[in-house]
Amino acid sequence: MLLLIVCMFVKSGVLSDECHNEESFIGAYDKKTLNDVLIPSTKKNFLGAGSFGEVKRVLLDKIVENEVAVKTITIGTKISQINGIKEEIRYLMKMGDKGVTPYFYDCLESNGKVYIIQEMLYKSLLTSEMIEKFQSFQPSKKIFKFLQIAMKLRDFHREGDTHQDLKPDNIMSIDDDMTDFRIVDLGMATDMLGELKGGTPLFNSPDKINRSKKPSCYQDVFAFAMTMVVMEMSNYEFFDRVTDDCFRKFSEECKDQYVEKLEELSKKKYENNLSLLFSYL
Repeated sequence: MLLLIVCMFVKSGVLSDECHNEESFIGAYDKKTLNDVLIPSTKKNFLGAGSFGEVKRVLLDKIVENEVAVKTITIGTKISQINGIKEEIRYLMKMGDKGVTPYFYDCLESNGKVYIIQEMLYKSLLTSEMIEKFQSFQPSKKIFKFLQIAMKLRDFHREGDTHQDLKPDNIMSIDDDMTDFRIVDLGMATDMLGELKGGTPLFNSPDKINRSKKPSCYQDVFAFAMTMVVMEMSNYEFFDRVTDDCFRKFSEECKDQYVEKLEELSKKKYENNLSLLFSYL
């Protein structure tokens, strides 16, 4: 059971509405230091790092027996960055129970950093291991995997929200067999009435690049289509040949090129099942 439910915490800090402070967090476990609660794993504990911070594998005392992931983010002074952290936590709390995002266990703020404790996942779709695994699947199984991801995205949209930065890096498998997936890195996510966020250029729809509309499901679906192309082409080589000129133009022709590519994949390999897949979105 989450500490958030079981205990009453004294809160303070920039993220006082979202996170516990270190003193109350440690006290709830009857421990003396933070390291006594977040216990380093005996396995390789460093999982990755990026602009969002770093992620480590730990054992979390008294909450779960399994390993969990802790995302550590240094809290800056920019309002946009602080709001991004708040959105990350909000969407984990909102969608983690549904299996759309990683399951959220807890978070705390300490010494200018926030520790987000969440479900331990395996690897993102963009890693060489996951791409090779995907390429080993028969076409029907590839469609099933895409469908699993599409269902996650559909559930996200049914809540009235958009991810705004969907790409292979931000879709993670829960294990090495790719039996299920989670959508991660939610700092840019927003509801349909919110502010249009930047995202990653190669996966941005033309209307988003031109900043001509509000956040919409279409922008995520376009990014999902680009994700399928990347996974099918095995890497970014297709983008190297096509996207440089395409995205400089920022035109509808750009979208048309990708639609044609997806239609080609549909006819040659998937027997038009891509149309069925998109119907779920």
